[in-house]
Order: sequence, then C-alpha cells, then structure tokens
Amino acid sequence: MEKKLKELIDRVKKGNHTQQDIVILSEIARNALKYMVEKNIPVIPENYQLWFYTFGTLIAQGHKRPTEEELVKTYNRICKELKSSISIDVLHKIQQRTREILHNSSNLIATSVNLLEEFDDKLNLITERTKQLEENKDLKNLISVLTEEIHELRKENRTLTSELRNASKRLAQLHEKLVMHVEQASTDFLTKVLTRGAFERLLTLKLDNLKKTGVPFSLIMIDPDNFKKINDNYGHLAGDEVLKTLAFTLKLAVREDDIVARYGGDEFAVVVSSHLDEAVKIAERLKSNIEKLRILWNDLELRITASFGIAQARHEDTVTSLIHRADRALYLAKRSGKNTIKTERDLEDENPSS
Repeated sequence: MEKKLKELIDRVKKGNHTQQDIVILSEIARNALKYMVEKNIPVIPENYQLWFYTFGTLIAQGHKRPTEEELVKTYNRICKELKSSISIDVLHKIQQRTREILHNSSNLIATSVNLLEEFDDKLNLITERTKQLEENKDLKNLISVLTEEIHELRKENRTLTSELRNASKRLAQLHEKLVMHVEQASTDFLTKVLTRGAFERLLTLKLDNLKKTGVPFSLIMIDPDNFKKINDNYGHLAGDEVLKTLAFTLKLAVREDDIVARYGGDEFAVVVSSHLDEAVKIAERLKSNIEKLRILWNDLELRITASFGIAQARHEDTVTSLIHRADRALYLAKRSGKNTIKTERDLEDENPSS
C-alpha cells in the first residue's frame, strides 16, 4: 500500500485528521464506488476494500484520472499485498483436518436425523394405538393428555430434524468454500485465474455437494472470437494482453464464491451457483462487459467479443459430461455467428434425440 495512503488512514484512525484528509478520503471512496458500479463489480466489503486501496494508492501518487492499465496493475499489486502469507502446505493440512471434522459432523448429523425419524414413526404408532383405546372411559382423559404431549413431541422432533438437515447443508457449503480458498493458490501464471487442474478439482467437489445438498450450479464456457487473428496480426504478446484483460474482466463481474478458470489456451470456464436461466443473465452481463473493453496495445486499440456455452449441473453428471454439454453449446454459439450465448436447451432444439 502507498505510504502516504497508509499515513492518511492511520491519522484518521487516531483522530488526528484534518479537513483535507476527509476530502481526500471522500474522493477515494467516491471514485472506487463509481468504478465498481460502472464495471458491474459486486459491492461487497472485500471487493470495496481492494478498490478503495487501489484508487487510494493511485490518488496518493498524484494520479487523479488513472488509466485502465494503471488500475489493473495497481489492483493486482494490492491483491498480492493483502493475500494471506500462509504456505500452501499449511493450507492443505488445514483443509485435510477440516475435511475430517466436517465428515465426522456430517455422519453424526445423518445418524441423528435417522434416529429422530425412527422416533417420530414410533410416536405416530403410539398415537394410533391410543386412539383405539379411547372407548375405555377410564383411560379417556389420560389418553387425551398423552396424545397432546405426543403431538408436541412430534412437532419439536420435526423442527429439530429440519434444523439438522440445514446444518448438514451448511457444513457441505463450508467445506466447499474452504477448498475453494485453498485452490485459489493454484492460479494460472499469465491470467491469474485458476488453472484447469484446480478448476476440475473444484468442479468435482461441487458435483458431490449437489448430490448431498441439491444446491444448483451452472457451468459457463467462454471463448474469445477470432483470437487467432489477434496473434497473427499483432503477435503473441498482444494475445497475452487480451487474455489477461479478459480474465480480469470475468473475475470482476462474478461473485466471490463463483469460480473463474483458464480451461485451456484461450478458453475460460466460469462456475456460478445459479440455475440455468440465472446463468444466462450472468453470461449476458459478461458478454456486454467484454464488448465494452478497449485494450491498448502499442498505440492500438484492440476490441474483442466472445461466445458462450452454458449447462446446468445434474445429479448424474460427471466432470466430463458437464463440460461436454457446455462445450457443445459453446461450439453451437461459434457456428451461429459468434458473440452469442447458447445453452444445453439449444442443443435439444437443434437435435431432439441428443
């Protein structure tokens, strides 16, 4: 972080700030918020902190109107500075131990749910049997009290069962989030998004959790149009700049828990925790953001578009089958004129027997 910015924040924290300090902080906050809104960056505390420090650093250096290139470069540096210093080995050990705890907790919860369901069945049987004894007048009052007590027990039982099921779902989501944070260390050197290996490991985890929790998610495959022409006309360094800018744009436009990866070459993959229809809306936003890009290269302004293929994960899916459907939709988008979005539904319309 820029030394001047750190000193400014320290003065404010200690209450030693001036009116000019407040003016500068307000300018930083205003610029950061405006940029995030313009770029469709989710305004959550984590994102806002990064962009506040980015604009704060540049403004403290005298850049009143920083270029996109300056912003991206500074943002990447800020991200590295704020990144955890814990080693990958330690993170993997934490992940392994947490996985064991979560696994044991999930088993305990599953056992508790089964016991509660058995208990509920027994209470139901007792209720039915007591109803059959109601003709005996001596037992009628007692049966009435017992029936009411059993009714309350069953009500509390169902509530507890529901809470345990929700707890199990939250545990699975917590495990997924933990693994994601560990895998984020496995980043592609050029684009700074996840590698294909890390992406496929996380996709396996999400498919496992889909079967356990039913939480939906969709896969979006993205390929820049006519990328070979950029390499041929301007060189591979220009192509690298396009890939870096594209990856940065994708990462900014999705939620923190979503996955962005370089799948291979110039193809990217984005996993969003959404149904297919919502994933299409996200893809439309990504497509619009890419169309607006102006990539400066050796005094030239490069512009790109991209094609999208989307598939929603199914309970019977494997990593291969899910990627295959999304890839087929992507190729259909390419054949349909590029700069367009196609989903697995379009595959069914094209070939109902597939």
